[in-house]
Amino acid sequence: LKDNYTLIATLREHTQLVLSIALDDTVIVSGSTDDTVKVWDRNDNYKLIATLTGHASAVYSVALDDSVIVSGSADKTVKVWDRNDNYKLIATLTGHASAVYSVALDDSVIVSGSADK
Repeated sequence: LKDNYTLIATLREHTQLVLSIALDDTVIVSGSTDDTVKVWDRNDNYKLIATLTGHASAVYSVALDDSVIVSGSADKTVKVWDRNDNYKLIATLTGHASAVYSVALDDSVIVSGSADK
């Protein structure tokens, strides 16, 4: 564990609150009450490389692996975005009766948590 920490960047492209962040070695992903997911390149001065639109309400949670980004929203959906095809929306998962507050994934499963319990 490092014994000192330094601010290296402030990412300001969202127009409203940022509610969630996930990262790997190459990107930072953020979800916001502006209904978008944004993708930032960690290897190019944290440049904004994609804005993912499609949610009808605030994005409460994001997760990622090598092939996809997953986002959960107040619109009661989970969306899956393809990292290898220009962040194209490849699935919208429905079934929750309330907002999706958390998402996670591994190689074969996406899980989500909602106020519908």
